[in-house]
Amino acid sequence: MRKEDCKEYRLKHPGQAAEASRRWKLKNKERNKEINKAWKQAHKENVRRTSQKTYLAYCIPSEYELIENYEIAKAENFKGWSCHHRLELHPDNSIRFTRESLKRLGLYLNRPANELIFLKQDEHAKMHAEGQWNE
Repeated sequence: MRKEDCKEYRLKHPGQAAEASRRWKLKNKERNKEINKAWKQAHKENVRRTSQKTYLAYCIPSEYELIENYEIAKAENFKGWSCHHRLELHPDNSIRFTRESLKRLGLYLNRPANELIFLKQDEHAKMHAEGQWNE
């Protein structure tokens, strides 16, 4: 079927493709869960390495194991943990750096471990929402 024919069909039958997609997802929901679970189990080490990539660039390579809460996050395979720059929010809330401003100042990548901390994702979100940093 040509692209133009597909567009014409969708115009004549609005919502039909979305409904078919929804029915297929519902029908295959459990099967897809099992497939995803099996894949994650088989590729556990790759999943861990992918998670590590998100913070390895933040820290000086030889120091990433010194980031606060690293061992706890590693024990949980970094699932549900965020690596946070301490410079984004100061304890007294007087200065707040954004990711972009840290990048402009050259303070975003290859930082010493003492400038970073692993936080549970819900703590991280709450901290940003309240605009507070409690040490």
